[in-house]
Amino acid sequence: MQKLNYVDKPQETVSLKGKVGSAIYGLLGDLATAKESGQKLPKFLDKVATLVVKGKKEGVVIAKETVKEQIKLKLPLIIMGAIIIVLIVMYLKKK
Repeated sequence: MQKLNYVDKPQETVSLKGKVGSAIYGLLGDLATAKESGQKLPKFLDKVATLVVKGKKEGVVIAKETVKEQIKLKLPLIIMGAIIIVLIVMYLKKK
């Protein structure tokens, strides 16, 4: 069995677009954190941070609504599963 060294490993390529996107995403996250912690930001950056914080809050609301909808859709299955478990337990205790 032959050992591979670092030269034999394929190099992962990351596009410039991916790097720039990650940098922007990180910057926006840092701005939102600074805004939420009460730091004073320059006027333009404060507006951007306000939009990011507002978007995060709206995202949380949307996620909560989606979870509620999914629970409503799966509630009959959950109830049916609980009933089946209770019936199995009752049957096993009877034996």
